Amino acid sequence: MAAVESTKKFPTEEDALEFIAEIKQATNYHPNNQEANNKFNQFACALLDFEKQRISAEALVLKLGTLFQSHENLLRGFKVFCPNSRQPVVTRVSLRIRNHEFEDHQKELGHKFLNEVKERFQDKPRAYTEFLNALVEYRNQTLHIILFCRKIVQLFFRHPDLLHKFVGYFDDCDDKSRREIERHCKFAIDDFLEEIEVTLNNLRTSMAIVEKALRKKKISKMGKYVERKFVGIRELGIKKTFPVNRMEVTKIMKRDPLMALPYVSDRLREKEQEALKARSAAFELLGVIPHGNQM
Repeated sequence: MAAVESTKKFPTEEDALEFIAEIKQATNYHPNNQEANNKFNQFACALLDFEKQRISAEALVLKLGTLFQSHENLLRGFKVFCPNSRQPVVTRVSLRIRNHEFEDHQKELGHKFLNEVKERFQDKPRAYTEFLNALVEYRNQTLHIILFCRKIVQLFFRHPDLLHKFVGYFDDCDDKSRREIERHCKFAIDDFLEEIEVTLNNLRTSMAIVEKALRKKKISKMGKYVERKFVGIRELGIKKTFPVNRMEVTKIMKRDPLMALPYVSDRLREKEQEALKARSAAFELLGVIPHGNQM
């Protein structure tokens, strides 16, 4: 950094890397010791806030002055990269500093997040595997961002806190990438909400038909009517409702639909409650997606 300080030339990326190394040495930085890295991480976050214009140049200088008050050489070095404290401009070099020093930080965040997802799905190892596969495919550009976000939203549908952390993980990406992730996650949730509304309408239509048939104590065209009007009968979880298998239930419905309809009615109501809970979960998911950066 001495060469940089003694010349009027604009600092290079090599100077930036050298400056980072000096800061790490002065703050006893070690990638495996988060507690000892507190001061360096504060420096990293301050640069990020400045780059994204969350804080002013004056606030940045003040914060760094507090962090490095016993390291005058670091303060002088930083002034080389940001010579005019009244001009909040992020140069290519300062971006290079941020990108470099956040690599270890991002790896650590990613490791913690993966462990949290793994722990949450410890009873569903297949879901965790699907999550990992989606990440790998997206990183390798073999999974489109639309399908990627839809898969993530689907996996985290009952875990809004994980979706919130997943979206937050991209805070340190460039603004365009972050906005794309947020936007497509929101679109995926909207799609699921639309599907849920269609399901609710179908369930309620079926419930009205069943209740009408029960009130009149009759049903037209017997089993064929049942098969046509309750196309989703296999999706209603018949085996969970009836003490007999699906084949026997089908026979009962064809022989005497009225005997089966009360059970079907109960199952329809259960599915309605499930759909309502899913809708509430979807709205909760929407709440964790930032709305200010939508395109």
